[in-house]
Amino acid sequence: MHRCLSCNQTCSISSIFCDACRVSLLERSTEFTREEQPELVKAGKREEGMAEAPSATPVETAPTEHHMAQELTVSSEQTDEKSAWSLQTSGIYTVEAVDGMGEEENKNGSVQATNVLAIPLPARRAMPRRVRRALLIFCIVGSLALLTDGVLLVLSIIRHHTSPIAHYMIVPPGMAPSIASQATSTTRPNAVQSFQISSSRLTFSATQGQANLDPQTVNLFGGGQSTFSWLVAPEYTLPAWLHLSAMQGNASASTPASFTVSAQPAHLTPGSYTAMLQVKAFDNQGKALAGSPETLTVALNVRPPCTLSVSPTKLSFASVLLSTPASQTVTLTENPSCAFPVYWQVSADASWVTFSQSSGTDMGAGGSSISVQASSSGQLIGSYTTHITLQATDGSGSPVNVSPTTITVTLTVLA
Repeated sequence: MHRCLSCNQTCSISSIFCDACRVSLLERSTEFTREEQPELVKAGKREEGMAEAPSATPVETAPTEHHMAQELTVSSEQTDEKSAWSLQTSGIYTVEAVDGMGEEENKNGSVQATNVLAIPLPARRAMPRRVRRALLIFCIVGSLALLTDGVLLVLSIIRHHTSPIAHYMIVPPGMAPSIASQATSTTRPNAVQSFQISSSRLTFSATQGQANLDPQTVNLFGGGQSTFSWLVAPEYTLPAWLHLSAMQGNASASTPASFTVSAQPAHLTPGSYTAMLQVKAFDNQGKALAGSPETLTVALNVRPPCTLSVSPTKLSFASVLLSTPASQTVTLTENPSCAFPVYWQVSADASWVTFSQSSGTDMGAGGSSISVQASSSGQLIGSYTTHITLQATDGSGSPVNVSPTTITVTLTVLA
């Protein structure tokens, strides 16, 4: 808003005059045109008549009338120029209108005066308020949208190029535990989120003929469900060598779910045996828990029987009366199928046979050696026979086949 140049009142910024001043200027322009136009026409005709017919006193009258016509014309032009300037600057557009033929000559050959600013055009209309308001709202919404897109773009770039604090920041010693705990809580899932079993594979090893194997326990975890039911279903049928302490059960907060698995390979030939079990768990509504079923694989390896080989199979000693013959060595060798260590013992039926060691332990397939001594002290002339017996067990407690089981020892006493 600014002030009118005529009355110093506030008016629109699109015009330098207020509404009242513009109306007043229009009325003044119209009245001046109506009053002055006929006089100008008459003055023009008088001037032409004076040029055609000489007057009796041309010196006295011509200068006065001509001077008056010039003053009227100058005043009319000045007034028209002022009116036109005021109307144009106030925002009202006008055109020059000519009565009849305009500046063309009329029938009498005289030029008709032009009526300037006689027909004013309507003022320029301002933009409707609704359109301006809509344009303003559109500009504001567009600016906000652009600002929001920019903020989101900056955030996405920062998130893309920012790494976890625990991996890329140098953390003071006092703050390290808290940051590590936060990283663990945000990146590491819970240990149990679904149904799980403690082990998905159980392995048993036995020697052929072995009857007893230590059982193994399987624990069940409900993945957040403290109360659930479970059952074990074999893939086909449960093999005869496999035994479970329970095939189904219920778990609660006070009663953890578990069962034991045992293998009995006493009647199996050497080889590998496998059984697949499906362990399933259900909630109180009978719906399967997440992660159910779990597959349990039970493997049994049956080795050939452990054999202890003894050589030589016979020992013979000869000595003169009241003398001691030289000692002899017995070698013990186990086959690789034995479950080491292998424990062995040796004994004799007669007291005149002694050993360097009566028992021992073999940690590998290297074997052992025993020194056997026969004494003729207190013996009469003649021949004496006795037997050495060997026994052994492997690391699983199974008996070991000794071949041969006994060694024959002969002592001959000469005169």
